[in-house]
Amino acid sequence: ILITTKSGENNSGLRIDASSSFMVSNPLVLPQLQNEYGGGWGQSYFDNFGTNFGPRFEGQEVVQDNIGGFLGGEPTAFENRYDLNDFFETGTASNSSVALSAGNERGNIKLSYGNSLNTGMVPNTNLDRHSLNLNSRFSLTDKWRVDVSATAVNSSSDNLTVSGYGSQGVMYNLLWNYTNIDLDWLRDYWIEEDRLQRQLFTWGDNPFFIAYENINAFDKDRLFGKISTTYDFTDALSLMVRFGTDQSSELRTARRPISSHRYANGMYREQSINFREINADFLLKYNQRFGELTTVFSLGGNIFTQETKENYIEGRGLAIPGVYTLGNINVTPSLFRFDSRKQINSLYGFANLGYMDFLYLDLTLRNDWSSTLPGDNNSYLYPSVSLSAVPTEIFDLWAPMDLLKVRLNYANVGKDTDPYQLRNTFAFATLPNSLTTPDRLLNANLRPERTNSYELGLEASFLRNRINFDLSLYRTVSTDQIISSAISGASGFSTAVINAGRIENQGIELMLGGNVIQTENFQWNLGLNYTRNRNQVVELADGLESFVIAQGPDGITVEARPGGRIGDIYGNTFLRSPEGDIIYENGLPVTGERDVVGNYNPDWMLGANTGIRFKNLSANALFDVRQGGVIYSYTNAIGFESGILATSLPGRDGIVGEGVIDNGDGTFRPNDVEVGAESYYYGIRPRDNAEANTYDASFIKLRSVNISYQLPAAMLGNGLIKSATLSLVGTNLFLWTDVPNIDPEAQAMNGGTLVPGLEVTQLPSARSLGGKVSLRF
Repeated sequence: ILITTKSGENNSGLRIDASSSFMVSNPLVLPQLQNEYGGGWGQSYFDNFGTNFGPRFEGQEVVQDNIGGFLGGEPTAFENRYDLNDFFETGTASNSSVALSAGNERGNIKLSYGNSLNTGMVPNTNLDRHSLNLNSRFSLTDKWRVDVSATAVNSSSDNLTVSGYGSQGVMYNLLWNYTNIDLDWLRDYWIEEDRLQRQLFTWGDNPFFIAYENINAFDKDRLFGKISTTYDFTDALSLMVRFGTDQSSELRTARRPISSHRYANGMYREQSINFREINADFLLKYNQRFGELTTVFSLGGNIFTQETKENYIEGRGLAIPGVYTLGNINVTPSLFRFDSRKQINSLYGFANLGYMDFLYLDLTLRNDWSSTLPGDNNSYLYPSVSLSAVPTEIFDLWAPMDLLKVRLNYANVGKDTDPYQLRNTFAFATLPNSLTTPDRLLNANLRPERTNSYELGLEASFLRNRINFDLSLYRTVSTDQIISSAISGASGFSTAVINAGRIENQGIELMLGGNVIQTENFQWNLGLNYTRNRNQVVELADGLESFVIAQGPDGITVEARPGGRIGDIYGNTFLRSPEGDIIYENGLPVTGERDVVGNYNPDWMLGANTGIRFKNLSANALFDVRQGGVIYSYTNAIGFESGILATSLPGRDGIVGEGVIDNGDGTFRPNDVEVGAESYYYGIRPRDNAEANTYDASFIKLRSVNISYQLPAAMLGNGLIKSATLSLVGTNLFLWTDVPNIDPEAQAMNGGTLVPGLEVTQLPSARSLGGKVSLRF
């Protein structure tokens, strides 16, 4: 893959391009809350309880909120006051850029600056980014060219909030609050500054306390770029030599004040990460035409090195409240240092043959030598071949058809692993002068991962390229994947690094586009992109029955099992009768076996984009459609348990669950036992029951809309501004789905990695609206 960055044009004079945009954001989806019952249990009010199965709001006065001290312990109106919109703010995003470019017959240069200043929907959150970019290309002689590009980026945030399960998560705490609480009461979150927070219940944190005191900041400087030179020895033979680097330095800090639920004595953490990547490569290319035969032969090599240095120090105890420095830690801190280095040396060759602009054959061969694999297996060779034919170049197939192209591709790709997966070493233990053995068994016999890919494709265009069609059928087979698998504790280890598995994927990709209407002043185009993929876990390693890809709270997992699919979600289910009815006992459903409840991968996906242009006015819209797949929602599970969701209202005066009772003789009768709503929803929607909290993740989303108007040249005249465009922009504008209370695209985080299929009280996604101005001078 060759990537070319933008540079200036080879024209005389200086050109200036500038743009500025501003957008505001609000939650696209917020949980729909009930407003009929307040905090408590069994329709009685209790302080410090967290659930909303208390009394109905009927204008009564209740002594409430003693733990928070909001109302002074006196009887006050017991009424609905809770609104999630009182917590979230309007997010903003301001983006500006300016670019200067110039060029002549010898080359060009482009210098640009851009910034992005963002505030989040969660109070006291922000993200800023500044970038400076230089791109240039010059011909030193008729045979010698030089390309230079460099980009410097600074990204920083004073605070990025934690999302997900637990007392540090904003949504988690918001879902356990009482509906009779006004969120504004929580804004004054200190009872005793820096020492004691004001909270509604002792097993969670005040959401405003989280936003303003649980600080997660970072500052990252990144510099990347390349310099390359190409020399043409002859018209047919050239040599390119290139050197590129990507390096960054990042400091992350985390602060937790005294009285936070997880860190009662406070906490301060610093983490520094220094990263450097270097690529040095060459490519010798020969191209020649022999009559109707065109040939391009290339030989290249690459040296890739990657280094990471990480230091981590954390102290869970502050000597002076509110002072966050390493010197203020009054306990022995946790220390961690990790240095890694990786290198891959590569040689590769390409052959590209074409005959009569009709038949094309592309061959590649690459060999990598990786430092992360054992010496006996660190060399891996992988080829690819592509054959394509364009019958319309030599045959008149059908008058309306402009192009017909058929392609057949095969590729084999090898992959190494992370550094230091081969041999176990001792680690320092907590006791002085002591060592310990890590609980992960490494593997000195690892083999490179392998993936074989096959593709059959068809491209066509009609009516002078007004209609375009592209179809791909593909199949991939991945083997020897390097994973960390659980093993018996009797071995002295809990996990082992192994080569495992055969995973097969097959699918279809279809793109259809065209200009529906095309005149001088009016144009309407439409594009569709359809994808469908199926995967299967054919086998894992001998004796390995399951590989846990990701684990959510309460035992919910995403797993790969032989005969199943990547992305299968496992958890507890309901015990059912032979007819499929849920079996009840004492009015509550009975938990069945742990089983698969669905797969997060969609049956198919469709993207639809359309654009209309009338003279200088244009409008574009993009829709995304997802059909099938499931999502486990912790937001809905918690919301049912806490009684805060509108869907938890039915049966507040007693409810009989729909199901059957086992008579003990192989027969069943309809369930007729009434239980309280608080007991029922704990039983029918427990967090560890994957079946109860998994939903069809299908949706239709209006992903983006852009309306632009380019000012006529006559309006601008011969002034400084050569062109101007005004735009209205919107993203994530509308969502149609049967998934309640969340965006079905929400994904949990696991160690910085997104986990599809699991939503664990994530923050709401944003709907954004704004405008943009683009000028050229």
